[in-house]
Amino acid sequence: MSRLGRPSKFSDEFKRDAVELVRSSGCPINQVARELGMSHKTLRSWVKAAGRRQLWGRGRVWWGGQGRGAGPVA
Repeated sequence: MSRLGRPSKFSDEFKRDAVELVRSSGCPINQVARELGMSHKTLRSWVKAAGRRQLWGRGRVWWGGQGRGAGPVA
Protein backbone atom coordinates (compact mmCIF):
# COMPACT_ATOMS: atom_id res chain seq x y z
CA MET A 1 0.00 0.00 0.00
CA SER A 2 1.04 3.55 -0.55
CA ARG A 3 1.60 6.04 2.20
CA LEU A 4 -1.97 7.20 1.77
CA GLY A 5 -3.27 3.72 2.53
CA ARG A 6 -4.63 2.91 -0.91
CA PRO A 7 -3.41 0.22 -3.28
CA SER A 8 -1.57 1.16 -6.46
CA LYS A 9 -3.63 1.48 -9.62
CA PHE A 10 -0.77 -0.03 -11.59
CA SER A 11 0.68 -3.53 -11.45
CA ASP A 12 4.41 -4.12 -11.08
CA GLU A 13 4.44 -5.50 -14.62
CA PHE A 14 2.86 -2.33 -15.99
CA LYS A 15 5.44 -0.21 -14.15
CA ARG A 16 8.34 -2.22 -15.56
CA ASP A 17 6.88 -2.10 -19.07
CA ALA A 18 6.27 1.65 -18.88
CA VAL A 19 9.87 2.30 -17.77
CA GLU A 20 11.18 0.07 -20.55
CA LEU A 21 9.03 1.96 -23.05
CA VAL A 22 10.58 5.26 -21.94
CA ARG A 23 14.07 3.82 -22.22
CA SER A 24 13.64 2.07 -25.54
CA SER A 25 11.46 4.57 -27.40
CA GLY A 26 13.65 7.64 -27.02
CA CYS A 27 10.46 9.65 -26.49
CA PRO A 28 10.12 12.19 -23.67
CA ILE A 29 8.54 10.97 -20.45
CA ASN A 30 5.70 13.47 -20.90
CA GLN A 31 4.78 11.98 -24.27
CA VAL A 32 4.93 8.36 -23.07
CA ALA A 33 2.86 9.20 -19.99
CA ARG A 34 0.24 10.96 -22.12
CA GLU A 35 0.02 7.95 -24.44
CA LEU A 36 -0.39 5.62 -21.44
CA GLY A 37 -3.03 7.88 -19.91
CA MET A 38 -1.12 8.58 -16.73
CA SER A 39 0.66 11.36 -14.89
CA HIS A 40 4.12 12.27 -16.15
CA LYS A 41 5.17 12.79 -12.52
CA THR A 42 4.29 9.19 -11.67
CA LEU A 43 6.15 7.81 -14.66
CA ARG A 44 9.17 10.00 -13.92
CA SER A 45 9.32 8.62 -10.37
CA TRP A 46 9.26 5.06 -11.73
CA VAL A 47 12.10 5.81 -14.15
CA LYS A 48 14.14 7.34 -11.31
CA ALA A 49 13.43 4.34 -9.07
CA ALA A 50 14.55 1.99 -11.83
CA GLY A 51 17.78 3.96 -12.18
CA ARG A 52 18.43 3.73 -8.44
CA ARG A 53 17.82 0.00 -8.62
CA GLN A 54 20.60 -0.31 -11.19
CA LEU A 55 22.94 1.58 -8.90
CA TRP A 56 22.04 -0.59 -5.90
CA GLY A 57 22.69 -3.84 -7.70
CA ARG A 58 21.06 -6.21 -10.10
CA GLY A 59 20.00 -8.73 -7.45
CA ARG A 60 17.41 -6.42 -5.96
CA VAL A 61 13.79 -5.91 -6.88
CA TRP A 62 12.69 -2.31 -7.18
CA TRP A 63 9.01 -3.01 -6.64
CA GLY A 64 8.17 -5.46 -3.95
CA GLY A 65 4.53 -4.55 -3.62
CA GLN A 66 5.26 -2.49 -0.53
CA GLY A 67 4.09 0.76 -2.00
CA ARG A 68 5.54 4.12 -2.76
CA GLY A 69 8.77 5.09 -1.08
CA ALA A 70 9.52 1.59 0.16
CA GLY A 71 12.79 1.35 -1.77
CA PRO A 72 14.38 -1.81 -3.04
CA VAL A 73 13.66 -5.19 -1.60
CA ALA A 74 16.30 -7.93 -1.44
